[in-house]
Amino acid sequence: MHFLGIKWDNQQKNPWIKYKNSLRDVEESYLPIINGNNLTITIGTRRYCIGSFTHPEYKKDSCKTSDNVMLDSSQCSSCQSKDATYFLPINSLRYHQVKILKEQPHLNYINIFGNNIIKIGVAAKVRKITRLLEQGAVATIFFAESDGFTSRLIESHISKALNIKQAVSWGTKLRFIQEIPEKEKAYAELRKVYEQVIVNISSTYENVLIKNPEFLYNYDYYFLSVPKSINSIKLINQFSDSDIISGLVIGVYGEIVLLKQKNDDIYALNTKSLQGFLIEKAEGVLSTKITHEPKPIELNRMQCENLTLF
Repeated sequence: MHFLGIKWDNQQKNPWIKYKNSLRDVEESYLPIINGNNLTITIGTRRYCIGSFTHPEYKKDSCKTSDNVMLDSSQCSSCQSKDATYFLPINSLRYHQVKILKEQPHLNYINIFGNNIIKIGVAAKVRKITRLLEQGAVATIFFAESDGFTSRLIESHISKALNIKQAVSWGTKLRFIQEIPEKEKAYAELRKVYEQVIVNISSTYENVLIKNPEFLYNYDYYFLSVPKSINSIKLINQFSDSDIISGLVIGVYGEIVLLKQKNDDIYALNTKSLQGFLIEKAEGVLSTKITHEPKPIELNRMQCENLTLF
């Protein structure tokens, strides 16, 4: 199967492996990742472009040159260019990209992660829950609804005005996986930030503010069971042909699949870095064989001000 990533949906709020049976398949297929089951993934010998987004479904349109082998990226330059509308800094967007965004309803939100780390972001309305879950957001407050371009302007403005990050690395999220705020505390922390947000944007964007801001506690959907006795997690970011990653699923945290080994080591499989590879999936447990040494993530060992954020 051609691996496209992890799929979180707005309705069931469960994680799935997203793939296509062949490189030129039009339709995506999905396989559930079930907590408590054994999972084995064998990496194939090639990596191919995963294609580009289609709107409004946000599924992957097959790459027109999908037989080209990728090395350090999951997309060819042509597909990257097609997706640039959703990822480029707002001041570098071209007219046609701005026009596309203005035609799409979006939501502004603030997220909280472990150790009370706050992030601001935007989500296409059709991907409302999906966007939160694929980031591993512990909890969220939605505070504005507008078109995609206006929402990006709001995101940029608030990020600068309140010094709030627009992205948090997976290394940081995993480091504080044992310091997750409970529902009441998460709401209290987000509400404090929300009050500051409203003060900063009410005069300019008052017409797009949500009158009754929606709070969601997302953490329970990840079914994480990382023992308090665990001091580190091994993050797998690089893959080579014939690698085998195997273990007991103890949670899916956004794009990270947590696998417990027979010796109680925990691997964090970064599926973002796995995109584009041909893989085989099995339920049985085999001996894990990895070419590249996983990156150790020490838990609860670094002060927040020293974190690597991007």
